[in-house]
This record gives sequence, structure tokens and C-alpha cells, in this order.
Amino acid sequence: MTSIFNQFYRLYFRPSQFFSDTNLLQNRWLIFLATAFYSVIVVFERIEQKVIRYDMVNVPESKEALLNTIVTSWFVLWSVSLVIGLLFAWLIWWIGGWFYNLRIKWCGAGQFNRELGRSIYVISNMVYALPVAIGMLIVTICYKDYLSFYSEDYIFSLVAMVFVVWSLIASYKAVATNFKVKRWLAIWWFIAAPIIVNILILSFYVFVSLYIK
Repeated sequence: MTSIFNQFYRLYFRPSQFFSDTNLLQNRWLIFLATAFYSVIVVFERIEQKVIRYDMVNVPESKEALLNTIVTSWFVLWSVSLVIGLLFAWLIWWIGGWFYNLRIKWCGAGQFNRELGRSIYVISNMVYALPVAIGMLIVTICYKDYLSFYSEDYIFSLVAMVFVVWSLIASYKAVATNFKVKRWLAIWWFIAAPIIVNILILSFYVFVSLYIK
């Protein structure tokens, strides 16, 4: 148990040290759990994006009714997230991992271990996914359904954003530790560019809510 807590401590507070352990990064159980956590959270995010979009623009009643069924029942929300997330986890591993490796290549790496790149991709994302999953379990207990929570989730969103940024930093440190890359390019592709993309997406949602609805 002490070893597990020590590994989590290193993951969140000593990421360079954590990601220097290549044997740990090749642990099949860790890779599976990281991929599963991240895949389920991706589905959660997609549902949240749908709620935000449907709240901003007019949508067909059939689609709104389907989403309403999901967000007014924790059982349905968790079932949908778990089933879809686990079914499509392989897409996260292969397609997400492929693009992650592409970014490593863009950073100046020559020949490198692609499987290690995929492992780092899913494990670094667990830095964000695990706290969000724990947070969702807590709000499941505290609120009757997701819709009730959605109108009051400002603090949750701010905390989640902190972990998103920290996962990007952990990802950069992992890449810099394991691959021969140009540091300034790695900072761009693994920290700056993702943050800019997220800001643009958030700005788009704000623009739609203010001027299009």
C-alpha cells in the first residue's frame, strides 16, 4: 500500500522521476487502468459538451429527450460512460497514441519506442482523469442527478482545469525525460498548443452563447 501511495505521489509531485521508470511505464495493469479512466472521462466530457451546446442553441426534441434521459439519472449517466468508454478505449490507445507519437516526432525525436509513447500518453492523462473520476463519484453522492450538479459546477470546473494544466506539464516532463527532443518544441506541442486549443474552444462556446442563441 505504501508503494502505491509513493507512486501516486511521484506521479503528481515528481513527474520526471515517475516517468523515468520505464519498467513501470510498461506495466500492463497500469496502462489498462489509465486507458480505462481516461476513456470514461472522455465520454463524460462529451456528454457535458452536449449539455452546454444544447443549452446554447435549439436542437431537435428527440436529441434533447435522449440527452435529458442521460443527465437526469446517475445510473444511466454512469452506465453510458462506462460502457461506451470501455468499448472505445482501444481508440484512445491507438488513435490518441498515434497523434501523441506524431507530436513527439515533430519535437525532433528520431527513432523511438512508439509503445512507450502510447503508454506515456494514457498515463499522463490519468493525472487529470483520476481526480475528475473521484470528483464525479463525490458529486454523484451529493446531487440527485447530473443536471442538478451542472448548474453549480463552477468550482469543480476550475479544479478540473488545474489538473488539466498539470497533466500537460507532466506529459511534457515525461516526453523530455524519455525521448531526445528539442525542449522548446516539446513545450509548444505538449503545453502551449493544447492550452491555446482549449482556450479557443471555450471562446467559441462563449461566443455562441452570447451571439447565436
